[in-house]
Amino acid sequence: MKKLLYFFGILLCLGSVSAAQARSVDFSGFSWQIRTEAGFPGPNTWGDNAKEVFVDSTGRLHLLVSIQNGQWHSTEVYLDKSLGYGQYIFDIDSAVDKLDTNLVASPFLYQDDSHEIDIEYSYWQIPKSPNLHFSAQPYLVKGNIKSFNVNLDPGTTRNIIDWQPNKILFSTVQNNEIIANYEYTGSNNFNPGKEQLHFNFWQINGSAPLNKTTNEFIIKNFSFIPYGSDLAVAPPTPLISSTPVVIDQTPAAVQQKPVVENSAPAPVEKKRHHRHNKKSHRR
Repeated sequence: MKKLLYFFGILLCLGSVSAAQARSVDFSGFSWQIRTEAGFPGPNTWGDNAKEVFVDSTGRLHLLVSIQNGQWHSTEVYLDKSLGYGQYIFDIDSAVDKLDTNLVASPFLYQDDSHEIDIEYSYWQIPKSPNLHFSAQPYLVKGNIKSFNVNLDPGTTRNIIDWQPNKILFSTVQNNEIIANYEYTGSNNFNPGKEQLHFNFWQINGSAPLNKTTNEFIIKNFSFIPYGSDLAVAPPTPLISSTPVVIDQTPAAVQQKPVVENSAPAPVEKKRHHRHNKKSHRR
């Protein structure tokens, strides 16, 4: 009996340690899990301390790429449940159109590497290239990605993934004007139930920021409106194609880098978003 009690005592202690190590953050009415282990995309080391992932006094979520104890860390948070079809509305307070060229800032829906919906801000290590990318995975399928060069004003930018059974509407809005949008009606839409919403801020190929300083991705607010709700948000103007669109629909470079004239394709890096050990040949 003593041995049995001792065994259960050990299990209880291990459970307490595990619970103490797990960390989450409350933001916009949801509890977000914080990623901790090393791995793809990148690969990166993912940080979870209170200086790297936190909510400020005004309720904004901060994700940092920073150096901790001599090592560069990226950051990621995610919901542990599916929200399903609907409008995912992200209000971003960072100058995401002016990111360091080694960094990616993204809200995205992830089930697995073939069932994923992304808004990504990044130059993909090519200065002055397209810096905003809407995609449904796999992105190499024709029509699954649309990329834009955007110049944003200081202040909040609203980004929307309107996920419906027969289409996905992407839009970026500022000052009540559509800056960029895309309507996806391809075959890689999927049924909800296993997907999770993520935010991440990470280093391409695990490469430190060129500016060698701490960088922040600040999300002011997140809201979700279920599909079919009377509260659904209509775009401020008719959904039209934004310009300029400067890449084709079959990019062929590392980590979704835009196709640049006369540039040779680089080796494709394996990538994954999720906490589990799944990788893809994307980007």
